[in-house]
Amino acid sequence: MNKIPKDWEVKKLVEICEIMDNQRKPINSSEREKRLISAKQKFPYYGATGQVGFIDDYIFDCEAVLLGEDGAPFLDFFKDKAYMVSGKFWVNNHAHILKAKNKISLNAFICYFLNTLDYSPYVSGTTRLKLNQSSMKNIEIPLPPLSEQKAIVDKLDDSFAKIENAITNLINAKENLKLYKQSVLKSAFNGDLLPNTSPTHWEVKKLGEICEKIGDGLHGTPSYNDDGEYFFINGRNISYPYLIINNNVKRLSSDEALKYKKDFNTHTIFVSINGTLGNIGFYNNEKIILGKSVCYLNLKDNVNKYYIFFNLKSNEFLNYANLKATGSTIKNVSLQAMRNFEIPLPPLSEQNLIVAEIDRRFAIVDKTLNLIDKSIQNAKNLKQSILKKAFSGELRSEI
Repeated sequence: MNKIPKDWEVKKLVEICEIMDNQRKPINSSEREKRLISAKQKFPYYGATGQVGFIDDYIFDCEAVLLGEDGAPFLDFFKDKAYMVSGKFWVNNHAHILKAKNKISLNAFICYFLNTLDYSPYVSGTTRLKLNQSSMKNIEIPLPPLSEQKAIVDKLDDSFAKIENAITNLINAKENLKLYKQSVLKSAFNGDLLPNTSPTHWEVKKLGEICEKIGDGLHGTPSYNDDGEYFFINGRNISYPYLIINNNVKRLSSDEALKYKKDFNTHTIFVSINGTLGNIGFYNNEKIILGKSVCYLNLKDNVNKYYIFFNLKSNEFLNYANLKATGSTIKNVSLQAMRNFEIPLPPLSEQNLIVAEIDRRFAIVDKTLNLIDKSIQNAKNLKQSILKKAFSGELRSEI
């Protein structure tokens, strides 16, 4: 526990909260749906990190703090592990239910503190961390007088509202810049991006007409080898400028890879066509074998691969892919649909000019997006800094 003012106390959570875990009751989603069919009223149903649905009844009617028991992001510094609820609600067995004791503590004060805590000494487990009730009860909290708790909460509410508003504005700015990038692509392929280009002499070509070959990967499961030299790539691994290859990617031996190897070159583009649609990337001499969720395009030499890349990054292609996709849960775009996608094709010299202008504009946008991301991260850091001050007494001079 950090140094705190002399008139503050250090209390265990169990000393300042009523713990109501014994009243919670899990109901699976199918049962909740059945009960809602004839329900006259519905109430929120909460879990480890927030509301997970509705139910036809309630267990609690109060203001409370819900703290994840398992499934919460305990070791993520920037994500909340506790949240406030009020009114009539139901809670499953993945969240602890805490209610501040009158004249001792405030729910909001406790909730703020629980979102600053380092949980590593309190949680157990490996793949799914758990904060059991015994450990939760022994969490120590610095506790000022009730009046000061209220003043701290008011200060945090005000400061966080301003920070969240700033973050929202930054996120909106990011979305507007992404829309601008799409407008650049639309102008490029309408012939409006450059003053000296005219689409009147452009051709409209199907993707199959400007490729030497369009194919996909293995429809099956190869024999994996943890020490193999080749990587088995699926749609989720397709990225620009480089494929995502890490320790989670399965490997194949050279002998196994030779059975399924395709001919790629510097004019090869990869597109995810199964499950995740529209991930685009290039071949960069990686030792890879494709799965069926990846389509490869071996472009002809008289086409600028970046011009095709930008066409495939446009909303027009993504809308086309979703329209042509089959399957309800797992979407799939056929190779025939890929071959039939139409692209406005100017002469190579104009393709080069258009790509250069897109690159120029996107570079400015990407630089701005990076600055926005840094600003968002700085805002999140500021929240944690303010919380740290709040629970060490350093906000006293500001309240």
